[in-house]
Parts: sequence; C-alpha cells; structure tokens
Amino acid sequence: MIVDEASMADTRSLAALIEQAGQADAKVLLVGDHWQRGAVDACGAFGMLARRGPTAELRSLWRFSQPWEARATLELRHGDPAALDAYIRHGRVSHGAHDDMLEAALSAAAAAEADGQVVLLAAADRRTVNELNARNRAERVRSGTVHTTGIALSDGLTGGVGDRIVTRRNNRRLRTSDGFVRNGDLWQITAVLPDGGLWVQPAGAGGGTLRLPAAYVTESVELGYATTTARSQGVTVDETHTVVTAGMGREDLYVAVTRGRHVNRLYVATDRTDPDCLPGNEPEGARALLDRILATSHTEKSATDTWAEHHPENPRPPRSVIRPSPSIPPLRPSMTPANWTPPPSPVASGPVLERW
Repeated sequence: MIVDEASMADTRSLAALIEQAGQADAKVLLVGDHWQRGAVDACGAFGMLARRGPTAELRSLWRFSQPWEARATLELRHGDPAALDAYIRHGRVSHGAHDDMLEAALSAAAAAEADGQVVLLAAADRRTVNELNARNRAERVRSGTVHTTGIALSDGLTGGVGDRIVTRRNNRRLRTSDGFVRNGDLWQITAVLPDGGLWVQPAGAGGGTLRLPAAYVTESVELGYATTTARSQGVTVDETHTVVTAGMGREDLYVAVTRGRHVNRLYVATDRTDPDCLPGNEPEGARALLDRILATSHTEKSATDTWAEHHPENPRPPRSVIRPSPSIPPLRPSMTPANWTPPPSPVASGPVLERW
C-alpha cells in the first residue's frame, strides 16, 4: 500500500493504516518529502522515519527546464539563503504594496494562460487566496466571460455561469466518467439551478456535465482561480505565481517555487507585517521578509522526537503502564453490503436560473 505525499498524513491515520496493513500481512510504503508541508492534525511521524532511516532518497531533479532552478530548490529545501540570491538574480522576485502584488500576480497569470500555459496562482493563507479569487472573478465579469449574478459558495464568494470552481470534499455518490467527485477537482459552471445547485463540466478538458446538489455547493465548493500552497503540494504546472506575505513558513515557500516547470515567480507584499513577529508594524524589506520566512519552520515534530530533544540522556520515551493506549478505530467502519442505486439526476433541460 503506497501513501503518496506522506508528509501530509497525520500520525493517527498513519498508525491506523499500518495496523490494518499488519493484520492483512501487507507492506506500507511512504512516499514524499518531509521538508514540505505537514498535516493539519498532529503529525511528524513521516519526518521522524525519514531522518532515522533506512530510507531511499531521489537525488536527481527532472521537473525544471532551467538547471539553475533545480539547484536553487535544493538549497531552499535546506534553508540556504543562497537560493534567494538565485531567484532575485534571475528576476523571479517582485516586491511592493500588497494590492500591487495581487494585481501583478493576477496580470502575469492571465498573460501566461492566454499564451497557452498551465498556470498556478497561489498564496499561503486563505485570506489572500480569497482576495485573488474575488479580483479574478471581477475581472472576468468586466470582460464578459463570467455572468455577474450567481450563488454563494462555501468560501463566501459568488459563483456564476462561466466561473471556475473547485470541489473540496470527496463524494462517491456524485459519479463522473472517471469515478466520482474528488477534493481538488476543477470545474466550470455551465448553469445555475433555482435550488442552489450547479451544472458543471470538467475545467480545461472534455467531459460530460454533472449536477452538484445545493447542499454540496454550500459546504464544499469554492472559486478555483487561486489556491493555497498546501493544496498545490504535489501539483506540476508550467508556471507558478505566488503572493508572499508575512507569516509564511519555509515549507510554504519551498512548495511554491517547486511546482512550475519553466517559471516560478514570487510577489512579496512588504506593507502588511505579521503582528506576532513585528508588533510595532515596522516596515520590512523584501529580502528581510524572505530571509525570515526561510528561517521559520512550521514543521511539527513527532512526540518521540520531542521527547528525545528534551531528554538526551534517555531518548526513548517510557511506555505508559498505567493507562493502555486507546485502540485506533478503522479508517472505514465495517458496513453491511447493500445494493444501492443512485438517484437519477435531473434532465439537462430542467429549470435553471442561468445557462451559458
């Protein structure tokens, strides 16, 4: 059983997988980069295993069209400031006011898309991603490629006919030509239904239309023009354009500049400081901000590594003999097999509020 992007798997889920694999006499193979982002829940197990070994590590990079960029990503991975010099020297870093950087990233991404490139527009925090999505939609409304009216999505923004959206939760009952609706899938809205549902089709590729129910749209659909660096981990595109803000960690920066084959650009906003780091809101230069990001790790350590760090004389944590460890429930509860027929989707000619 192969677990890809294993750095993003929380420790409890990994423990459950390994326990179930052991019961089935199966092997678990963890694949990923422990210097990238970790899981949202308690994690650190994958990084601990990678450091303690034995592990196999790939040392050749084939993604980048520019050799200097391949070398720079390896330096950045380990927090070497020389990597920043390389990106600045090759004109990959812009800096200025927050609003100016948003507009610069949006313009560059739009130009690259118009040139036929597959582009990733990103930021580390949800607030900046929402700003990028809102501005992107406003520009498309002005150009007439997206309808002004629409319905409210789960991110609080409006989605209308012509908009690109992203589904944020797996749903096996929503069947597609290649399986089912998945977290991270991109779609284009083709019609808005009176009950708040949507007719959509896969973005950027052929495929049939699909109806997303209103409840799913309200809870699990967002605009999909920009994304977080966490969600982009594992993606490969032609170009990336990332807005850099205070509070970003080294892992986000590393992911941001390793997604694009040909171009990875950073747009550093220097006028919005991080109050935790600069309580007085003093202005900070672009290079100083990047240096601080490079020196800031958000990686979580495992409980075992944390114990070893604070107890070097006895690096192995003691096992509890007072309270047994709680049993880990299976990832999927046992279910009685039953025949299930999905309800029929409304016909394409049914009532809609808007249609392309």
